Amino acid sequence: MNNKMFKIGAVVIVLLLVFFLINRDDETDVPEEQAKTTVEEAERLADLAAKKEAEEKATEVADLAAKKEADKKAAAEKRRKAEASKKAAAEKTKLAAEAAKKAEEAKLAAEAAKKTEEEAKKAEMAEAIAQQAVDCQAKYDESQAAYEAGNLEAN
Repeated sequence: MNNKMFKIGAVVIVLLLVFFLINRDDETDVPEEQAKTTVEEAERLADLAAKKEAEEKATEVADLAAKKEADKKAAAEKRRKAEASKKAAAEKTKLAAEAAKKAEEAKLAAEAAKKTEEEAKKAEMAEAIAQQAVDCQAKYDESQAAYEAGNLEAN
């Protein structure tokens, strides 16, 4: 920007210089050909400055277009990464749900095993109670037989 302002200022100064050279008093007679050359030189300098400014604008436009293209690519890459992240999150959620389901199944299996164990303990207790009843009945029968036989010590 400062470079452009400098160029514009230089062109204005050259044009002012040319204007003063053309309109100066006759004290310093400048041949018409020299004045014409000065005007042509000023015009050439103005054309060069305009061309340079046009080239700079074209370069700026090209840089801006390249920046926009890079921004588009960056945005596309960002969207792709976001989609990949979203897919990974969905996969993690799915895996977590499967793990929770397996944990629930394991919990149910543990509860079933616990119930089976409790039932086995109950069966053992019932068997022990039945065996005790059988033992008691046998002892009672033995005692009755000894009583009837008159064996009071054994009774």
